[in-house]
Amino acid sequence: MLAINPMQRQGRKPQTIRNVFFALRASLTIAVENGALRANPCTGIKLPSNETAGNEVTTTFLRAEQVAQLADAIRPPFATMIYTAAYTGLRAGELCPLRVQDLDLLRRRIHVRASIAEVDGQLIRVATKTKRQRTVGLPVFLADILAAYLADRPHGPDDLVFDDPTRPGTWLRQANWYVTHFKPAVRKAGLPTNIRFHDLRHTCASLLIAQGADPKAVSTRLGHTTVQMTLDRYTHLFANRDDEITTGLDTMYRAAAGATVAIPTGEVVPLR
Repeated sequence: MLAINPMQRQGRKPQTIRNVFFALRASLTIAVENGALRANPCTGIKLPSNETAGNEVTTTFLRAEQVAQLADAIRPPFATMIYTAAYTGLRAGELCPLRVQDLDLLRRRIHVRASIAEVDGQLIRVATKTKRQRTVGLPVFLADILAAYLADRPHGPDDLVFDDPTRPGTWLRQANWYVTHFKPAVRKAGLPTNIRFHDLRHTCASLLIAQGADPKAVSTRLGHTTVQMTLDRYTHLFANRDDEITTGLDTMYRAAAGATVAIPTGEVVPLR
């Protein structure tokens, strides 16, 4: 059985514990399916919440121009990774195992098939967080950036899109990259120092919502388990669009009514 309590006593973060658990559960599920185990010992394990009282993580949403500033500030070749994270909403663990064959640049699609987790200091390939594969659309500009990025480096269909520059062909170790590349770029770009790489995923959600995407569309792109999860996390962003939506209704009515509109008294008044 997974020793969650000892990990908590060691001060491991809730998300770290959850990542270890999900990786172990996936492995043991395979063992059960192959007949090596009678039952999965991970079944029924209660996991720590991602948010703990008094230790809530602040979510930061970047504007499109701030994403560009961050991409300009980061050391090559990771500007493409910044844009991909901010405009696809992929998790860090989903970006790292991406292979060239997962990109369909002609149809402007990314196929998200797996994730990477760190267990006992080792990186392992696991299923996505929801255990489901998904396909995410690429804006034209991002498909062009990815095409130019790949054209500048030798690659085959099985090669990693974002590998470790110090060890070509190997998975990027996110924790090290975060310290050596991401945080220095945040400081160089003059952005708030509390920005995390995961905030690029939240940024994607905010950009989608700002242009009118509905909760289902946002949920599908981000790979959330349910639409309710999307609503719970980004309720305030959807609420901020109420004035815009109300104005839009007025505009639609006026366009349909033409130059005049009848008010309840029967009086006809010109539209302003």
